[in-house]
Amino acid sequence: MADQIPQQMRAASIKDFNKGYEVKSVDVPTELGPNDVLVKVAAAGYCHTDLQVQEGVYASSGAKPGLIGSHEPVGTIVKLSPEAEKKGWKIGDRVGSINTYGCCGSCNSCNKGKQLCDNLTGMLGLTVDGGFAQYMKADARVICKVPEEIPWAEAAPLFCAGATVYGALVAADPKPDQWLAVVGIGGLGHLAFQYAKAMGAKVIAIDNRQEGIDLANDVPSHLKPDRTYVLDSKEEESNCIQELQTSFYDTNPGVDRVVITTEARPLVKFAQQFLRKGGVLVDVGLPADGPFEVDPFALNFKEQTIRGALICTPERSREMIELHAKNKCTTHIEKTFSVEQANEMAEHYLSKQLKGRLCMPIITSPEEKPAASKRRAIYLRPFLLFYINSFIFEVAMLIVSIIFFSGWRDMLPKFMWTIVFCPLGMGGAMGGLINAFIVDRIYGARAVHLAANMSVLVLGACNDLYYNLDLVFGWFGAKDHFWWWHWRYLGIWFVGYTNGKLIFTDQGQETLAGWGV
Repeated sequence: MADQIPQQMRAASIKDFNKGYEVKSVDVPTELGPNDVLVKVAAAGYCHTDLQVQEGVYASSGAKPGLIGSHEPVGTIVKLSPEAEKKGWKIGDRVGSINTYGCCGSCNSCNKGKQLCDNLTGMLGLTVDGGFAQYMKADARVICKVPEEIPWAEAAPLFCAGATVYGALVAADPKPDQWLAVVGIGGLGHLAFQYAKAMGAKVIAIDNRQEGIDLANDVPSHLKPDRTYVLDSKEEESNCIQELQTSFYDTNPGVDRVVITTEARPLVKFAQQFLRKGGVLVDVGLPADGPFEVDPFALNFKEQTIRGALICTPERSREMIELHAKNKCTTHIEKTFSVEQANEMAEHYLSKQLKGRLCMPIITSPEEKPAASKRRAIYLRPFLLFYINSFIFEVAMLIVSIIFFSGWRDMLPKFMWTIVFCPLGMGGAMGGLINAFIVDRIYGARAVHLAANMSVLVLGACNDLYYNLDLVFGWFGAKDHFWWWHWRYLGIWFVGYTNGKLIFTDQGQETLAGWGV
């Protein structure tokens, strides 16, 4: 596999602070350290921290022009060090990485299992090259596997947004049926309240934009928040505070836990007003214009706990991925961009109407672009595949009919039926149903089996209709050859299963892109 790795790749690096990205060809980082793996990047997310890195906020920490962005990468291992191999990693593993790279393993924080190493080499996308490239190095000690049922674009943000809010929830430690408020329903917040619901908490979603609450309501029903508030005026803000600080409990009313996922300075003080006595507030927002405002009276007289959270540990990130997959949580990807569109992506991030995350499926070289363009046209694929399958099958049936059953009799209607109507009908029916019930809803093994079962129901019904019509017309042997018609149901299931594997697995999509379908 290593000898297939190119010498150069396309990457989006910081041109200069406040000057955007420069997309250019750079060397692939094939020289690996003792704990390194080389990952062929499948997707990488864009985060608020990426914006701050571009603005020079992290210059004092080592960020500098020329740095390749993104600390939300996912992809496939294509090369690994001996130490990484000893840890059980192998070429072909689907992985994602949190942002830490090169922890020392011996300082106080490392010995306590925290992500706060005193001697850290760097952070992906902040001080060492990140995922806006075709290949990147990652630390084998902090990566974790990505299950196939989570598509690449949805998986990428989990390694910053997901890991950050999961770490915040672990710090907040909500108990089942306690009330937890998430302030800021965007890329982080929409994952935070889903994870809190999955943990058994009752959830309140708060945002100052209707788009945020729309996003909160656009998740599976079992993960929707129990209450929502849009604070688009001072009056709405006052009403929200008054309602929450007098709710939920007869004595010591208020909210048990608060997680703040956005960066406005007054938000800690705002949330303290409805955080009950002994409550816990965890902030993960980073305001660039100064420190948070805190109410010291509520902090002390209510014995409130206010704390921060950086990102969860590798072990916790594995828990997060399992929780996400098991509970069918969703990552809202508003839009995807190619590596050549890096500056357009950064500009789109500043839109006030932004909901969820932005992601870059890595399309890195001119020769890959046609295949990648086809790869993104997933909505046409179900129709095309079932149309092609049906067309090939019906041509074969027409030939068998001419040779064994009805000769050249009624050739025009036979031709129109088998070559035109059947392929279009079956392709259209299966394509429409798969787009309606599977695409953008589920992925991986469940989607494959659903496609196979749907094929049996739909194409099996078509076959039965076809059989009954042929009892009248006598073109294809239905009157005398019952089993010639009814052995096909097993084949119909197999066609659905095979097409499902092609459409709803990463390996299948790569195969289709190679075929040009």
